[in-house]
Formats: sequence, C-alpha cells, structure tokens
Amino acid sequence: MLCFFGLTGWTLQTIYHQDAETALQDRLQSDAYALIAAAEVDENGVLRLSYLLPDARFLTVSSGVYARVRSADGQQIWQSASMTDLNIDFPQKLAPLERRFDYLATSTGIPVHAFSMGVAWEGINGRGQTFTVSVATSLRDFDLKISRFRESLWSWLGGVAALLIAAQSLILRWSLAPLKRVAREVTAIERGERSELGGEFPRELTALTRNLNGLIRSRHEMIERYRNSLGDLAHSLKTPLAVLRGIVEGGGNAVDTRDTIRDQVDTMSGIVGYQLQKGAAVGQTALASPLRLRSLCEKIVATLRKVHAAKNVETEIEMSEHCSFPGDEGDFLELFGNLLDNANKWCARKIKVSVSIDEHVLPRKLRIVVSDDGPGIPEALIDAVLERGGRADPNTAGHGIGLAVVRDIVKLYKGRLQITRGPLGGAQIEIELPVL
Repeated sequence: MLCFFGLTGWTLQTIYHQDAETALQDRLQSDAYALIAAAEVDENGVLRLSYLLPDARFLTVSSGVYARVRSADGQQIWQSASMTDLNIDFPQKLAPLERRFDYLATSTGIPVHAFSMGVAWEGINGRGQTFTVSVATSLRDFDLKISRFRESLWSWLGGVAALLIAAQSLILRWSLAPLKRVAREVTAIERGERSELGGEFPRELTALTRNLNGLIRSRHEMIERYRNSLGDLAHSLKTPLAVLRGIVEGGGNAVDTRDTIRDQVDTMSGIVGYQLQKGAAVGQTALASPLRLRSLCEKIVATLRKVHAAKNVETEIEMSEHCSFPGDEGDFLELFGNLLDNANKWCARKIKVSVSIDEHVLPRKLRIVVSDDGPGIPEALIDAVLERGGRADPNTAGHGIGLAVVRDIVKLYKGRLQITRGPLGGAQIEIELPVL
C-alpha cells in the first residue's frame, strides 16, 4: 500500500511539474511573439517598439519578467526596463527560427527560465537583418506553485493511505481471526487440552479444519488399532504357548508331540499374520492421494496368475481407466489381494472383477464385486469364513485369515461387505466403500 501510494504521488507530481513547465514555456513563447509583433526596423536599421509592450511588467524594475534583443554580431539592440541593473546571460547569435529554452540565473542569483529565438527581419530599405529575441521569467512563482501542489498532494495521499491502511489492518485482523483460532486450538491439541478442532469456521476454512480433524482422528484410531492388535495378539498367543509349555513339561509320545507342536506353530503363525495385517491397515485419511485402481488390480492379477499358473485362470476386469479412490495403497493391496487369492483358490477356470463408483448417491460409493465359477460358499458358513481361522474347506491350504482381513479393512473404511452366489455359479463378494 505504501509503495503504491508513493509511486502514485511521484507520478502525479511529475505530471503536474511537466504540465506547469509546458504552460510556462508557452507563455514565454507568447511573450516573445508579442515583442516581435510590437517591434519594427526603421529606415536606418534601428529596431524600435512601435506598439505597447505585451506585459506591463517589462516596464517595472526587477518585476521578474525580462526581455532583450541583440543583433547578429551580439550587440544589444534593446532590453526591457525590468532588467535595469541586472544581467542575464542569454544565448546569442541564433540562426533564424532557431529556438532554445534554458534555465539561467540573473546576476543577483535569481533563477529564471528563458526562451530565445532567432529572427530574420527585412527593413524598409530592403536590407535583411538577424536578431536574437530573448525573454525570461523568474521561477519564484513557479517553484511556489509546485511546492504548494506537492504539499497538498502528499497531505491528501498520506491521509488516504493512513485511512486505507487502518481499514485494511482491521479487515485483516477480522478475516484472520479464524486462522488464529485454528492455531490456538492446534496448540491446545498439542498440549493435550483438546482432542480436535471444534466449533463453526468460515466456509473457506471448512476443508482445512475438516482435513485436520480427519488427520487427528486417523492418528488416534491408528494408535488405538495398534494397541488393540497388540492386546489381541498377546491374548491369542496365550493358549498355544500354554499347550507348548505343557508338552515341554509333561513329555509324551514323540509323534503326538511333534504333531501337536506343528499344529500350535501353524496356529501361532496364522495369529501373528492376521494381527500384523490387521494392525498395518491405515484406513481412510484426510489429504490421501487418489489411487489408480485399475493398475493396482492388474498388478495383483498378474502376480496371482504366476502363483496359480497350473489352473490357467481367466480373469476378466471391468473397470474404468480413471477409476480412483482416496485410500491407502497397502490397504487396497491387502483387500484386492485377499479377494482375488480366495477366488483363485476356489474357482474352476474363470474370475470376474467389477469396480465402479456410484455417482447417484451421496456420499458416493466405490463398489467392488469379485465372483468366480467355483462351488461357492454355503449360506450357513458365511459368518464362519469371515472370522479369523474360519475356512469353508479345512483341507484347503491357508490359515483362514484372508476374508477376515478383508472384513476388518472394510469395517475400517466404514463400508459394507456381502457374500452371495454370483452369476458365474460360485461365490460373489460385493464390497461398498464410501468416497468421502
């Protein structure tokens, strides 16, 4: 604001000075032309003023308006009465029609602005002569006028600038108050005095505060999830460890002992794997970058095709190239991976994957459907397969944690999971996740 008003004031001052200088020069030229019009050369070649002078100040001593006429050889032909006891070093011997403006000073040190021009004059006897006509005016009134304008200009600009800066300061203080409030509440959160940002904020800050609260809640939920996973892990390992301790302390048949240890180790391995996958899930977080789901799904399909190469499974994917979701990549790798791995295990030859976003409901929903042509999951076993360690066929390899991990991730994203029989004849798992 200060730079703007400073540049504006300098520009206006410069323009005014130039205009005033131009007006002064125009007046000097008018005075010179009037002198020429009032003069004539007699038959003896002497220059005389036959008319009244254009400005009475030429007749007043030290009036501030001066004039002089010199011949071509530099001799003074005429000078105004106002130049009595004064001398001004006007230019001499100017060619006809040559013009000059100069800033000069009188012999007493008074600054003046002068105009000189060369004039070719033909007398009565037909002889031509060349004269240099010079006029000058004191710069006292000019400088006083410029000074008054400068004082008035800067006074008004200074007042307006002070008023606008004060208004701008009040507006900024008022408009930045919500940000200061956010800063205070964030500090309170850091001190443990608050759990999240609260209250109403302006529309411009709603997205900021919502995302900050989302980050804070995600952090709390993640810490709570880690704590619960560690507690669940410790609790789940108590029984297998107790069995192993009993074997070590009680001894027994070597074959039975080996089988029991193998079963308990498998159980512990499944428990650890499940809890690690469950604890590693991040969930939907604020400011998450959108994931390109098609490339993610194709990567998983290519990996599982190598794992289950013997079955030569045909996987059909229905998904837009631009289908995306603002979630954690690790979560979706676990979700897609477990769904497609489960389908590859149970299918005969074909798997169909459909991913779409329903734009007709709010909030929008990401819909994932994976179906296969296998035997399907009996309705009575649906709840069981969603529990850790639950399997539709105990003879099938695995720990029975895949769909349990999928269930936990869907729950983490506040979505919905449904298992039915699909159009290919086998199981169809449908998942809906809200797109915030």
